Amino acid sequence: MSKKILNLLIKESALITGDGKTFLDKVNIVIHGKEIVYIGQEKPSGVTFTHILEGKDKLVLPGIINIHAHGIIPRAPLFSSASAPLPEKQAKKNLVTHVSQGTTTILSLDGFAHPGLASQVKSICPVNIKTAITHYPKAYLAARKIDASGLKGLKEEKAEEIIKRFPNIVVAIGEGGSGATLGGGIQDYKFIPEMVKRETGVAIDQYQARG
Repeated sequence: MSKKILNLLIKESALITGDGKTFLDKVNIVIHGKEIVYIGQEKPSGVTFTHILEGKDKLVLPGIINIHAHGIIPRAPLFSSASAPLPEKQAKKNLVTHVSQGTTTILSLDGFAHPGLASQVKSICPVNIKTAITHYPKAYLAARKIDASGLKGLKEEKAEEIIKRFPNIVVAIGEGGSGATLGGGIQDYKFIPEMVKRETGVAIDQYQARG
């Protein structure tokens, strides 16, 4: 009789279950398809595995949900000020950083980042993106008063229409306002570069401004 074939065995790992109190040590974790089918001290018998990972001296924990992030959707305007998108390479790097640190779901608070762009992220990185949007008239007005360079070439859309089209991606209204507070980041990508350019003629990017 042939052995049952399962997808993945993680051997002898420490495990945080996520209930706030349970810690298991040296357990075997079996995953098949999208489900965890076994957790226990004993290695399942009569089974072969497509993949086996050594879990000794490693920690397994549930995916982290990050409820406030920026610059994770390539080609999307930044912040509630709808500033120019990050270079695509940097946005992708940000996504990889989140995943490498255990994040599996991220809420983007770049209010004008379109959910249509967010839906394409999974082709880049295995992470679940949700968005908060600010596509309403006064938010557009606030963004245009401070920056809105990321809206060039884009038509103005209504929040309620976007929510109807992307009900599984849009989960909140936010982040409201112009985003033009010191400490909120706008000094790095707008105020300091503009001042340096005006006073010296030298163009610097947001990372140099932060430095």
